Amino acid sequence: MTAPKLTRLIGFPACGADQRSIPIAMENNSRIALGSDHGGFDLKERLKKWLTERSYSVEDCGTHDKSATDYPIIAAAVARLVSNGTCPRGILIDGAGIGSCMVANKFPGVRAALCYDVSSARNSREHNDANVLTLGAGLIGTALAEQIVELWLSTACTAERHLRRVAMIGDIESNVLQGREPLKTKSSLTHESKTEPSNRMTPEELRQVGGLADGSQADVQRIADRRDHRRTGRRAPVNSR
Repeated sequence: MTAPKLTRLIGFPACGADQRSIPIAMENNSRIALGSDHGGFDLKERLKKWLTERSYSVEDCGTHDKSATDYPIIAAAVARLVSNGTCPRGILIDGAGIGSCMVANKFPGVRAALCYDVSSARNSREHNDANVLTLGAGLIGTALAEQIVELWLSTACTAERHLRRVAMIGDIESNVLQGREPLKTKSSLTHESKTEPSNRMTPEELRQVGGLADGSQADVQRIADRRDHRRTGRRAPVNSR
């Protein structure tokens, strides 16, 4: 029996439409949501075989042939499974990997990363704890894609500084969804408390050490602002008269 085509499908495609060769008895942490448009179909099928040979349970979200398919539909199906916790990880493939990455990152809790070599794959996991990998079938070959996937699946995010920054991403996302100021997160406030004290000199201190005892308050303030600008790179405020 032939799996149904997804061409011009409105809404999300049903995942797992063709999983006859996939083992059922798998732990949840080995489940991978996998999807591609027509441009990534051949690579998706190769990676599907590669993953099942290594005992991963694959949720195939399509497409199931080379008929023209809209990548946002497939990307949304994969990202939804990662967002709701059905699958801890997802892999998306289209021609360049960019569009699918954009779609996936619209879903809460999804951290999708486009990777094009083993270094970017390692970085996306170690530094950003990416849970969706996107690949460009038109940019990389099968052998490199397998190397990227293998490294991406076997690399963990463990360093405290990276985990803190990943938590900041979640805080920002939550604040945006709730209509709050996005950058004032718990994590960023913790980070702000660790910043180095300022070495900025006050106008009064400049008068004492800079021979500016007779300068006007406005002139001394401008000198203080310019000195701070040279030290920090912050733009000095414009004096309006």
